[in-house]
Amino acid sequence: GRVALHRLNRAEYAAAIEDLLGLKIDAAALLPKDDEAGGFDNVASVLTVSPSFLDQYISAARVVSARAIGNPSARPGSQTYRPARGADQSARVDGLPLGTRGGLLVEHLFPADGEYKLNIPNMAIAGYVRGMEYRHTLVVTIDGVKVFQNTIGGEEDIRAIDQQQAPAVAAINARFMDIPVKVTAGPHKVGVMFVARTFAEADEVLHAFRPAAGEDRIPRIGSLEIQGPFNPTGVSETPSRARVFVCRPKNQSDELPCAKTILSSLARKAYRRPITDSDLEAPLGFYGAARALGDFDTAIRDALPTILASPKFLYRAERSPGGLAPGSIHAIGDVELASRLSFFLTGRAPDEGLLTVAERRTLASASVLEAQVRWLLAEPRSESL
Repeated sequence: GRVALHRLNRAEYAAAIEDLLGLKIDAAALLPKDDEAGGFDNVASVLTVSPSFLDQYISAARVVSARAIGNPSARPGSQTYRPARGADQSARVDGLPLGTRGGLLVEHLFPADGEYKLNIPNMAIAGYVRGMEYRHTLVVTIDGVKVFQNTIGGEEDIRAIDQQQAPAVAAINARFMDIPVKVTAGPHKVGVMFVARTFAEADEVLHAFRPAAGEDRIPRIGSLEIQGPFNPTGVSETPSRARVFVCRPKNQSDELPCAKTILSSLARKAYRRPITDSDLEAPLGFYGAARALGDFDTAIRDALPTILASPKFLYRAERSPGGLAPGSIHAIGDVELASRLSFFLTGRAPDEGLLTVAERRTLASASVLEAQVRWLLAEPRSESL
């Protein structure tokens, strides 16, 4: 028999990007759905590739590269987040401060340093008014630091809605629109929540009694929109940039050696094996073309997709030695064994320790192999999700 080419499925691709660049991505939004066999989505024989697959992998590589490096000239964009379906807005959301209730907590990747706007729409409505009987305080935090606070509800708001209808609703909703914030590039946790007013049981007679559910007749957060950047001022150091830029050129003559070091480091981890000069031909070619038109960071960003869209990254391949007789048995190499072990036990690419052992060609030793297996099983990465 033979071992088929094994394409990374969406879960493995997302894990590989996180390990390589420290970047969490939504692989379902970037890549097509994987086929399944017997309920498994990591069976090599059904992980086929079509021309449309290739287009999406190339597009995904560009998106991931741009997010990892950042863009000091990023154009304003918009992304909307919503609470999980069925989330209880009367209880504290996991990850938000004690003494709060409802809302949502999201990790948003800000592409550049600059000004952003937060929108929390449709907090008030006319007609059958709900959740406005009492005054509630809404708070917005970024990385746990309060950046905005305002109130909604209470006697003044409910009277205004009753007497003015639409104009009052627009004025109340305007309090929670175009909230200005200054944020540095990179991933930041944005939280939106209410301060818990009371833990008294609900007096809502039209709904079933829910023990310990807390107060009802309360305003709820339906969505959070993040817009920007406006007036970007650059790109601060981010976890992803720290992993990419393992060196910095001191002058122009240092740029090419530094670029080679950066791309070599990324390619080795992405391809899960030692690299050769031929592995760097395409990345360095794209780097050179981009450097002639832009700065060093932009050139690295343009070279990175050649690694992330390469079959050497997207596939796991085990080549059999030439001239083998039919039915003969041969041992696979240490590097291939390292990938087998890591993907089987953790669903991820080999880490630095396992890859280093494989490169030294000592992994096939029974004692070393056992030690690495025990190490992988003890790692949190091996736990089922």
